[in-house]
Amino acid sequence: MQVDGVKSKTLRTVLIIILISMHSIGLFSFNQTCEADGPPTLYVGEGELYTSIQEAIDNSSSGYRIVVYNGTYSENLTIVHKLDLFGEDKSNTKIVGNGSVDVIKIYAANVNISHFKIENSGSTNNNAIIKVESGNSIITDNRISNGYHGILINNSNGHLIYDNEITDNNGDGVRLITSSLNDNISYNTITGNHNGIYLYISQSNNIYENKIQNNEGHGIFLSKTCHDVRIKRNNVSNNNQNGIYLNDYSNSSIISNNEIYNNKESGIVLENCSVTTISNANTVNGNTNYGIMIVGSNNNVYNNIISYNKKDGLYLTADDNTTISSNNTISYNTLAGIRLYNSTDGRICGNEICNNSQYGAYLDFFTKG
Repeated sequence: MQVDGVKSKTLRTVLIIILISMHSIGLFSFNQTCEADGPPTLYVGEGELYTSIQEAIDNSSSGYRIVVYNGTYSENLTIVHKLDLFGEDKSNTKIVGNGSVDVIKIYAANVNISHFKIENSGSTNNNAIIKVESGNSIITDNRISNGYHGILINNSNGHLIYDNEITDNNGDGVRLITSSLNDNISYNTITGNHNGIYLYISQSNNIYENKIQNNEGHGIFLSKTCHDVRIKRNNVSNNNQNGIYLNDYSNSSIISNNEIYNNKESGIVLENCSVTTISNANTVNGNTNYGIMIVGSNNNVYNNIISYNKKDGLYLTADDNTTISSNNTISYNTLAGIRLYNSTDGRICGNEICNNSQYGAYLDFFTKG
């Protein structure tokens, strides 16, 4: 009997081990799907817990998501922690400021604002529809209008401004002040503002694939030491001043593959700027003054189409070591194809210069090769 008791006890032990093993296999099955929880989400709209966006912001914490349903929200918002703020539909989810201050002020890093129609800021040079005072924001798929500046980025870095309609603001469409390090401004439509995009002491930024048209000032304006800015594949046209204007030691930039036409002053102007490259199929046509005007040193112009401008195709003055080479086509300009005044040590080679109304190339007496 003792032997049978031992066998019975042993059998029970084996069965328990088998059951534990089967349970463990179920817990750690490779076919089991595990999903991470999404961020905590608050909802704003008629019939929801919150009918005010600011109230939802005040009751959220860092990392929350706030979803705003269609409607008009007459508010001025302040954001002080990491947050995703999403509208239901940028045509029908509307934030209207009171017309005296910024509509949305951001004082925290990593804030995402998307899918809203936002309007009616204050009217001073320090006001904006969206003002950002901290880094790494994402502003995408919004309609931003009827303010002073559309988007004002102040003393902060690393932003993405993507696929917005920024229109009819009294100040600049996008304005960066001492904001650097690959701020990416791309795929926006920027029309009817003062300057389309304005940068001041803001370095290493990207301006790609935008439509910048019919602004009262310059299309793109870089002022005072905006070094290493890449301006590529934009349509910059029908602006009331210059298409692209680099001023006051904004050096070492690249301007390439842009369509720059029918601006009321010149297509591209470099004024006291150096080591800038204008290259790779910029089309600079039909501008009221010069196609390209350069005052500076060690700049390079190659592989562009510069035609049908109302004065000279290229106008160089008080510059030195400018290189104009390698397959520029400079044609059908009203005055000279290339005009040099007081230029020193320039190089012109490998270009097609034809059918300009006055001269192919004009060099005054003070120009030295």
